[in-house]
Amino acid sequence: MIALTLLALTDYLVDRGQARTAIPDLDEAERIVNKIYPDDHPAHARVHRSRALLLVALGDNVGGEKEIQKAVELYRKALPRETEELADLLNAQADVFFYSGRLAEAEKVAREALALHRSLRHGRKDHLADCMGNLARILSARNQFEEAQKISGEALRLMQEWYGGDHPVVARSLEAVANVFCFHGDGKEGEKQARLALAMWRRLGAKEHAGLAYSLFLVGWSLNLQKRWKEALDYLEPSLEMYRKVSAEGGPGLSMPLSDLGVSYANLGRLAEAADCLEESLAIRRRRMPKDSNYLALAILNLATLRERQKEYAKSASMAWEALETLRAGRAKGDFKVQYAIELQLRNLGRQAKAGVDVRPGLHRLQGFARELLPEKHRARVEIQRRLRAEAAKRQ
Repeated sequence: MIALTLLALTDYLVDRGQARTAIPDLDEAERIVNKIYPDDHPAHARVHRSRALLLVALGDNVGGEKEIQKAVELYRKALPRETEELADLLNAQADVFFYSGRLAEAEKVAREALALHRSLRHGRKDHLADCMGNLARILSARNQFEEAQKISGEALRLMQEWYGGDHPVVARSLEAVANVFCFHGDGKEGEKQARLALAMWRRLGAKEHAGLAYSLFLVGWSLNLQKRWKEALDYLEPSLEMYRKVSAEGGPGLSMPLSDLGVSYANLGRLAEAADCLEESLAIRRRRMPKDSNYLALAILNLATLRERQKEYAKSASMAWEALETLRAGRAKGDFKVQYAIELQLRNLGRQAKAGVDVRPGLHRLQGFARELLPEKHRARVEIQRRLRAEAAKRQ
């Protein structure tokens, strides 16, 4: 009983951005579980789950993946039946995959978790809503907006009916809806939902809280999407400051406001400050994410685009190739980042062509990425082919 209480306290502290504070409680819980229970008891799965979420909160995504995999395997072996705890474990595993940028794996596991939650006759509705919001976020990141919007809207309605007023679960459901709109590029509607979530966290008395930091980030992101760069700073800067307090070890959340702050600063002409933010964001993702992570690719692309604005074209081109290799390794076929990277590299190659460089090897290399990662008639593939013909004609 003491071990379960310590695990619950660990999860509570991690959820509120106090992961480092939770380490002694988790270590003590693990000591008790190891002493009392046999190796195949499901209590060990609970320890691995809490350890996974704590590691992700501290930025160790790879360690988090290993721990959550142990938890799922242990639980399936100990209790080979469908239960709410298994559904929660799968949802946590999907969350870990999401923060690692393993979106295909995250979607697969999140769908399994949601199907299991829906099949339970007496399952907790807040757990169901959390699972739905998680799947919606993953689907948004994979450009499946119609389904994501439907699921996140259903989760929000469910929680509003269940809780009736201000509650952290309702606030998180509002964030899930805002996230979908922002991923879809609808900054106006994303701002509306993000501001509702932010206001709710404030009414709930949140001060230095991961939920409040995330809502601030969402408002800033939505304003960036509307090109309201200066106004976005009023939300992204405090979001970053708060994330530094609640995710002091360079957790995945910290890279989000850093990335969008870099975008804001760049568009306001504050290129040195933009570089500081984007370099730190990329450094976090290089340390904490697998080499085939979509989010790592995005961080590389953001900095490559800034290097282009700084007229550091060789660095921009080198980073664009790295981003494309990362997207290929992550099997990111059809992802918007592929088009973004190819268009950036086309601009870099265009400048080289004007300087008299034979860019046909670069165009052929780019064509290989485009054939592998973009639809057959995509405009970027057509443009690469057009340029190859033009370069061939120029050298006849």
